Amino acid sequence: MEKVPSVRKVSDLVHIVIANNPTLIYTLSVGRTAKIKKVQLMNYTAANDFVTFGQGAGLGFLAHMPALVTIALLDAQFSEWEIPQYEFEANIYAVVPVGSIVAPGTPVDVLIEVEEIG
Repeated sequence: MEKVPSVRKVSDLVHIVIANNPTLIYTLSVGRTAKIKKVQLMNYTAANDFVTFGQGAGLGFLAHMPALVTIALLDAQFSEWEIPQYEFEANIYAVVPVGSIVAPGTPVDVLIEVEEIG
């Protein structure tokens, strides 16, 4: 059985500033799939937030992982041992629920490391 080549890549730092609006986190290379291996979050809001990863923009967003929690004004890190190893076949988006982002200028920052396969 031939091993499928893979490479680890890191997303840009993305600031999610609008609640309930899927935000593009990672653009997948053509002809490849990806698994999220690490997640780093920074919550600048005064409330606990949830971040959900999935595929599809706007109303087409479909969550592929349970929400990850970030505590108010703190950072959070999750490794591949703590998150489901769903294999994304399209660009990766993240969304926070309505009411999570309390004011402009207080984003939730997101950075992910993925393993691209294929």
